[in-house]
Amino acid sequence: STSLSVFPAPISIANTRVVSYPSNQTVAGIASVVAVQAVDAYGNPKLIEAGLGSPSFVATIVGQTNNEKRLLPDANSQLFRTTHFLTASGNYLLEIKANETDILKTTFSVVPAAFSANTLTAAVLPNSATAGNTVKVVASLADKFGNSLKDALPAMQATIILDNAPVREVVLSENPGTLRLEAAIRVTRAGKYSINLNVNGVSLQLAGNNITFIVTAGAPSAEGCFIDQASLRTVKANSLATALIFPGDKFGNAIPAGSFQEADRLEYSMSKIGEFQGAVTPAFVRNLDGSIYELFQPIISPGSYTVSVSIGGAAISNSPLNFTAGFADAPRILS
Repeated sequence: STSLSVFPAPISIANTRVVSYPSNQTVAGIASVVAVQAVDAYGNPKLIEAGLGSPSFVATIVGQTNNEKRLLPDANSQLFRTTHFLTASGNYLLEIKANETDILKTTFSVVPAAFSANTLTAAVLPNSATAGNTVKVVASLADKFGNSLKDALPAMQATIILDNAPVREVVLSENPGTLRLEAAIRVTRAGKYSINLNVNGVSLQLAGNNITFIVTAGAPSAEGCFIDQASLRTVKANSLATALIFPGDKFGNAIPAGSFQEADRLEYSMSKIGEFQGAVTPAFVRNLDGSIYELFQPIISPGSYTVSVSIGGAAISNSPLNFTAGFADAPRILS
């Protein structure tokens, strides 16, 4: 008796089988194995040994960049194999050849990996606005490879903070035209705002997550301006009556110093009630600091007086304002 060993015949390219390749919806960054099992004409797996005339297997992935790799023999699996790491989402074409003969040609797609806060970009547009206008919070989300999460945008909220106190929370929604998450906010209170973002309920504690923008007061408005009553409570005859006028916009924001240039639109008077206005010395106005105005007039006799102030032809919020001038102090006798 004797023993006989039968070895596989030479590799048959026609019978070679592709046993692994990237599937559709491959996730970016996950290793994709391309593997070929070489067999002879009778279906026997071909042992991979050097010098046995193995054909050259090459896998080419065509997409945003071409990625060509030669499949190398793996003694453990008895396969020709290679590994591709694809990080850019999109559609790809896979071609596997053996000695320039096609053995597989197929398409597949790579989808973005999970959301990564490290690739979040966000802004407020514009980053400054006048009270009463609308700003837009925009956020572009991507995975750690920079692929846009256009098909899997997570839920995002923005907390708007003014002077370190939260004032509002809004939910960002997808804008199909830009593939961004957006939320429009109408701002009426002047000040410096910041915005904190959170995704799926988790706050993003990142450098740059604190997005800031500035809201300035609007145009001076009659309903936003007022006369300070306290300045008229101790007026006496033979003295100077002064009334402070604080200009503001229609939302109640004070006009900052140096920005109120509407003195030519201020109309004002201070007169004694029951007397002809022209018989009283005309009132004067002066600008104290670019914002606050002081209306002043000598008071000759005690009695009831009225102050009237308007801007652009409309009376301001507490105009006219009445006040009483008391009797003058008795003169002091010097001994």
